[in-house]
Amino acid sequence: MREQVENFLRERFPGMEVDLGPVEHGSPRISGVLIWNGFANMDVAEQQACVWDALRERFGVETVNISTLLTFTPDEAEALRPESWPA
Repeated sequence: MREQVENFLRERFPGMEVDLGPVEHGSPRISGVLIWNGFANMDVAEQQACVWDALRERFGVETVNISTLLTFTPDEAEALRPESWPA
């Protein structure tokens, strides 16, 4: 399902960077980071609703296999990188 979710997100949100990360401890649940310019002018709740509404529409009850998806604009993601922190 991981590949299906990744492909769907990239198709539904053109230009989105999707990093669903490795499966840890054999857990089937999907988690990751989504970076997209389209999140600009949305607060976090709106970003999450945008993504989860689309996922529920496409995957229905299978979304139970999706755990945490962090959403960021490219600027927000850049600010989180240690090399961008002030010295």
